[in-house]
Amino acid sequence: MLVRAQPGRAPEAYEDYRVGLDWSQARVLDGVLTETGRPFKFPMVPGDSWTVDFSQAEQHEGQTNTHWNVTYEVVGWTVVTTPAGTFRALEIKEAGSIEAERAAPQVRATTLLATTKRKIKSSGKNDVRHQSIHNMVYGEFYYVPSIKYYVKSFEEQYNADNVRTGWDEDALVAFRPGVLATPHR
Repeated sequence: MLVRAQPGRAPEAYEDYRVGLDWSQARVLDGVLTETGRPFKFPMVPGDSWTVDFSQAEQHEGQTNTHWNVTYEVVGWTVVTTPAGTFRALEIKEAGSIEAERAAPQVRATTLLATTKRKIKSSGKNDVRHQSIHNMVYGEFYYVPSIKYYVKSFEEQYNADNVRTGWDEDALVAFRPGVLATPHR
């Protein structure tokens, strides 16, 4: 399914992305289509939980050997208010970890050699080091069955020092019930 979203940071632009019919996300990793996110697993009832666990060897956003392990849990029914109105929603919590490696800045070790002709030669060697990254992921989604989508969500990432390194929040700002259109022939 193709979804068009209007990010708050660029109100004149839209972003298109593909999701499964259950709103899952997938990417091709190491040549295999791999589920990389699944905030909903239908049918959902309070107490349900599921885990998305995958690894990515190739570089992505400067990281290599990335391992995601995220568990989603349906907490229960709640009332949530957004600019589009007040809704009875299923609350889904997300918690997990991201482990990865990132190449640290390269250090160039230089050795100067004096030769008998009083020339100086320089030999260099790159010393590539890897920095381990450990982030925690937390989030909440508020899914409304009558809309068949979430009306509010937020996700946060924290590093090993418990400093928030990323944050994203979505809220439904308008909603108009409609009828599915039949394709023109």
